[in-house]
Amino acid sequence: MPVDFTPTGIQASFDKAMTAMTQACEVQVRFVEDSIKRYSAAIADLTETSVAGLQQFSSARNFTEAFESSIAQNDLIREKLQALVEDNTAAFEDFKSEAGEFYAVDGAVVAKAQELAENYLAVVRKVTEPLFPGAVTPALAVPALSAPVAETKTTESAPKKKTTARPARKATPRKAPAKEQTTG
Repeated sequence: MPVDFTPTGIQASFDKAMTAMTQACEVQVRFVEDSIKRYSAAIADLTETSVAGLQQFSSARNFTEAFESSIAQNDLIREKLQALVEDNTAAFEDFKSEAGEFYAVDGAVVAKAQELAENYLAVVRKVTEPLFPGAVTPALAVPALSAPVAETKTTESAPKKKTTARPARKATPRKAPAKEQTTG
């Protein structure tokens, strides 16, 4: 499909991008809502399991029963937490694939924009060279547009500043309120 850089084509591209962003936001909201539901259900289930385990632990007749009850309780909680992690991982993979559709870059648009930028720079060089000989050079090309499309996906981050962590503040105990003296 040819890239349309007419006002109508730009408006259509803008409308398409806004629709995609709206749908992406809906996908993100649905993911967060589902995550909250999963965590709430897991916390309720773990609470019930812990209460039942503590009741079983407290009704143990000897140390061996209490110890075995505690181990069984820990294994059950570990299994439930592992199931939650697996559910969250699967939900995130689904979210990632669904949201990825909305953030895909159209390579044809990038290539056309690169071509237009190069043509514009060629015209600028052609017009300004007679006026200012040697002043306009090919080095004026925009670096992001002169790179191949495949390479534009990776970005280099600036070196991060080294920061030193502040020491943790010590909690100071609160003083008890002064008792009022009554005269009597």
